[in-house]
Amino acid sequence: MIIKYKKIFIILLIPVIMILGVNIFTYAYSGKNVWEFFFGKSENNMRYLMEEYGQSVTIDDYTIVLESAIFDDKTECIYSMFRVTKNGGKVEASMDMYNTISGGFGEDRRFSLWIWADTGGMRGLTGEYEGNDLIIYGRGTYHCDESEDAHAIYLFDGKTDKIRFEDCAAKFDLKPTVNTEEFSVNDTTGIYISPIAVKIFSTETINTESIEILYKDGTKEEVVNVEKRIGLGSSSQSYTLSENTETYIFSDLKDIEQIESIIYNGKRTAK
Repeated sequence: MIIKYKKIFIILLIPVIMILGVNIFTYAYSGKNVWEFFFGKSENNMRYLMEEYGQSVTIDDYTIVLESAIFDDKTECIYSMFRVTKNGGKVEASMDMYNTISGGFGEDRRFSLWIWADTGGMRGLTGEYEGNDLIIYGRGTYHCDESEDAHAIYLFDGKTDKIRFEDCAAKFDLKPTVNTEEFSVNDTTGIYISPIAVKIFSTETINTESIEILYKDGTKEEVVNVEKRIGLGSSSQSYTLSENTETYIFSDLKDIEQIESIIYNGKRTAK
């Protein structure tokens, strides 16, 4: 009888351990629990934070539309939303369990999206389907010292060899946004936060351990934690003689009008 109960206990325990393991993995990857990660709201729900565009191009059976985007000069980050349709069929794309698009989209992965910058670029595309339409979300960083700051997203097409910035398949021009808040850590270090990213800038060495957002309703959200590996998947660093920077792109958009303060390495900052 005891052995029978032990077997039942082990059988019941296995799915609990599996759920906990998946939950730990998804939280470390995205800062969300497994329910939020797989069943949370679509990024479409935050479109009110974005600039509407509606620029489109049709190539063969495909129509690629830049529906909305944020291009922020303070954090030097971009967030974009494209809708891709295919005449008479479903848009082809290979996505993993995190909805990351692998290699490109369209037949034989012919299409890809790029940013022209000295450093940075698109840091992976994610997607979801609405019927046969493919909705693409693009996040990226850009920093232009020498090349022209074009404020644009470029469409490359491998099928027609349109794979160069000066000879691309299409160019989607963007307007820089100014929806950014600035917080002070101390006399040498400050923070920019936009709906898409947080950027630390300093004349001294930067040693980020954690970043939390304190909202006006009193709630907190941890967006970066080095020890827990939260928020590190989409980060970049820049070091010059005059200024050092670290930038972290959010896994989802933030309404910065609801932000009271930023807690940096356990210390509350001020505007």
